[in-house]
Amino acid sequence: RIKWAHVEDGRLSKPGSAVHRGAPERAFAALAAALPRDLSRALVSNVAGDDIARRLTDLLALRSRVVPEFVAVQKEQFGVKCAYADPSRLGVDRWIAVLAAFHLAPGAACVIDAGTAATFDAVDSHGRHLGGLIMPGPQLLAAALDRNTSNIGATAAAGVCIRITQLSNSKRSGHAPICSTWNPAALSISCHWATVWSRTLYGV
Repeated sequence: RIKWAHVEDGRLSKPGSAVHRGAPERAFAALAAALPRDLSRALVSNVAGDDIARRLTDLLALRSRVVPEFVAVQKEQFGVKCAYADPSRLGVDRWIAVLAAFHLAPGAACVIDAGTAATFDAVDSHGRHLGGLIMPGPQLLAAALDRNTSNIGATAAAGVCIRITQLSNSKRSGHAPICSTWNPAALSISCHWATVWSRTLYGV
């Protein structure tokens, strides 16, 4: 999904988005229609690959004569030190969220983003990125089950996290009797949150 917003007086305004997977031309047309006539600068966080970056560069050059500035993960930036030995292995969207969390939160913070993938990152009050993780979201998990298993029925991607109160004993409901596809991600995030809490409070 391509997402955009204007920056006016230090605040985001006029947000928009368009799905580019399967329909890139339509998505870029929507973006082009949303570009302000007086655009002078474009900051870009791209995790969609080189082709999307090229298309975006061409669009901005044609419509606004602007060269986009692609944000890259740095070893240290704006008071935050990246925990990754190879910073390029960290998604730039996660890095931006960590930077924002450090400057907006009064102390240590965890950043959780749940979408196509579920991500978790933590930063302490001194700007030390404590690391993070990335897990498949519910649709990716459901697709993996459908693609790599058989005879369990269609796997629905649950939209909410649920408590497991009863084990399934039937396949007759028309869909796979699995735990909510958000639950594995929620459990992992819960465990890592507890670890971060211990490290920031007790240094363990």
